[in-house]
Amino acid sequence: MAEKPKYKMTVEERAKQFMPFSPLSGLGRALIKKEKEKEKVKKKILADDKENELNVNTALLSQTHSAVITYYKDGKYHKYSGIVDKVLNNEKIIVTKDEKINFSDVADIVVK
Repeated sequence: MAEKPKYKMTVEERAKQFMPFSPLSGLGRALIKKEKEKEKVKKKILADDKENELNVNTALLSQTHSAVITYYKDGKYHKYSGIVDKVLNNEKIIVTKDEKINFSDVADIVVK
């Protein structure tokens, strides 16, 4: 006859045997980092006529205070739609409730 085991495992110890195991620690974080890098896009260089259009719309923006602004930040293009608090022409910054947008980062402005 076979002998009975001298030590009986607890339920927690038995559960540890079946826990997930990652032989490549850090792989998940590295993959997420790579995906974020892929999402980044290069900043587009604007044509002269588009820059002139932006200058006109920026001047209009200081009078109307409401617009949709497409701008480049952190490797992505973002859209802001709403009220513009200030247009600081000397510092070349558009101030909104949430952001300070440099003129050089603006890709498009639609004045409402």
